[in-house]
Amino acid sequence: MLGLDSIYFDKVPLVQSDGTSTFSDVTVQLATGTQAQQPLANFPDIDDQNDVNEPLERSTNGGIKLIPVLNNNVDFVKISVGVYALQQLTEMGDIYGSSVAFRIEYSVNVNDPTPTYTIAIPETQTRISGRTSQPFQKQFGFALPANVNGRTIRVTRLTADSSDPDKLQNRTFIASYNLIISAKLSYPNTALIGLRLYARQFTTVPQRSYWIKGLKILIPDNASVDYSNGRLTYSGVWTGNCGQYYHIARHYG
Repeated sequence: MLGLDSIYFDKVPLVQSDGTSTFSDVTVQLATGTQAQQPLANFPDIDDQNDVNEPLERSTNGGIKLIPVLNNNVDFVKISVGVYALQQLTEMGDIYGSSVAFRIEYSVNVNDPTPTYTIAIPETQTRISGRTSQPFQKQFGFALPANVNGRTIRVTRLTADSSDPDKLQNRTFIASYNLIISAKLSYPNTALIGLRLYARQFTTVPQRSYWIKGLKILIPDNASVDYSNGRLTYSGVWTGNCGQYYHIARHYG
């Protein structure tokens, strides 16, 4: 790696040639591909997001949603619960906020016909309060006992469904859940780079690209390098001889 000026976001260098930073709050970590290299700090998680987008209402299954955790290595979960709208209308036409509560639990003995559930997050913290006329989501995270078979998460809506949607709008839904493995992986013999950046600087996830200093290698004497993509092209018959080639490639990730 040539330095911070060799890292690009949307083809704009992280650092200009005069040393001026183009972007703020960017953390860069590099592993060069040794056998004994250490894991990148603060990049520990394997995160598997699962979209649900199903209503969570007392009128359906008693307001209960069960989420099985089949991977025994998962040790942390994030659940996104949302409201389609949350507001209360009075006879006078005033509009106020409201609140909807639910419970998040987990069980580690799902094969039991009457499994015991443990509160994952205090119920005082598992609620959505305020006023909105648009969909809104809130994420809740908690640790799970690792290396245990047959775990299940149970999300239960505690607040009664609205009997009059024209006066009280409080429908809820499960948007998604993330199953996370807190594994520190070093990826031996693999060069890699880790980047953390302030998302508000970008409207979408930026394209990352790098100037990479390659290795000196021997290539057949009938080969030539296409510098637009780094590929070798061949012409004629190889004589059995090789020439030396030093490559500096620009790679767009």
